[in-house]
Amino acid sequence: MGLVRFSRLQQPAQCVQAGSLPVQKILERDVCISILTDAKNYRRMQDVHIELASDISIFVGSNNSGKTSATQAVHAFTSGSKDKFSLYDFSSSCWKEFDKAGNPPNEGEEQPELPSISIDLWFEVAASDLYLVLPLLPSTAWQGTQVGIRVEFAARNQVELLQKFRTARDEAQKTAAALLPREGKKYVPWPKNLTDYLKNELLTDFEFKYFALDRAQFGGELTSLKKGANLCC
Repeated sequence: MGLVRFSRLQQPAQCVQAGSLPVQKILERDVCISILTDAKNYRRMQDVHIELASDISIFVGSNNSGKTSATQAVHAFTSGSKDKFSLYDFSSSCWKEFDKAGNPPNEGEEQPELPSISIDLWFEVAASDLYLVLPLLPSTAWQGTQVGIRVEFAARNQVELLQKFRTARDEAQKTAAALLPREGKKYVPWPKNLTDYLKNELLTDFEFKYFALDRAQFGGELTSLKKGANLCC
């Protein structure tokens, strides 16, 4: 059994910005009564909902149950630095999806979307602090006290990424085929699949993407978008 203490005072000092989204300013100014977090595809957390207290939250659970991953997910996404990410931060189920997407689809099939890691952050904001979160408001018709942002670590351009990978794989296979065989040794060219490619090239081809969330388009528990709802870029 172990525990992890999480406090908003431990948040990194660097501000997350996409345009002028003031996530770190919200955390620094103590404007939130609570923070609701939904993390997807991050390590052991394939789809997890977490509610954080206004001051300190303590996660209690057995070893390898995801306590550290939960705190590191919030830190990684609010730091604004994608250098903290590697392919090993994706849930294990994503690796098969990457390799499937790396191969050209069969005739009549659509190209699968590449997996991404995302976190939804919801803040309770008092009326006196609304000026701090104006960039997060989904529209001028917004009402209520909850504002949200989705931060997604996703492929910058999926078409270009797949083209680069398939070209690199084809050239490596041609080079390997031209080599003279050596007894007792089997040469495996790089990259052998898309996960092999992304172990080296993830930070080149993936980036943070930001979306303002509309509370009205979510269910009562803030766990999923209503059917047909859209995100605001």
